[in-house]
Amino acid sequence: MSCLRRTNLNLLLQAVQTGNGVTVGYGVLREACAQNRYILGPLYADSEAVLVPLIHAYLDGLKPTDIIQVRIPTINVEKFKQALTHCALIEFQGEFTPQYTKNAPDLDPQFVYSITDFSAPL
Repeated sequence: MSCLRRTNLNLLLQAVQTGNGVTVGYGVLREACAQNRYILGPLYADSEAVLVPLIHAYLDGLKPTDIIQVRIPTINVEKFKQALTHCALIEFQGEFTPQYTKNAPDLDPQFVYSITDFSAPL
């Protein structure tokens, strides 16, 4: 697997692909309004083996004092915390209600580790 990295307009896109070019994980990290704060989402990984290196790719470019906000679907909170126990300090900040303009995306929620919405102020 390989990680692709592109930066543009304060966004960082990471994608994990297999040797034959199949995307098995991706995410977008963007700067938030507050200093040293970032929002990670959307974040998709088809396995924990893809999730952990994807998160490491984001963490490697940040300072230890930087804060990343991740809006995790309820179904994956524990799985996300367990996968990242050894590489990040995870602190529960609160619950949010996702707001969609129409229907929720047609994705298997067990593979969605972060969503992007406008339900929470920073």
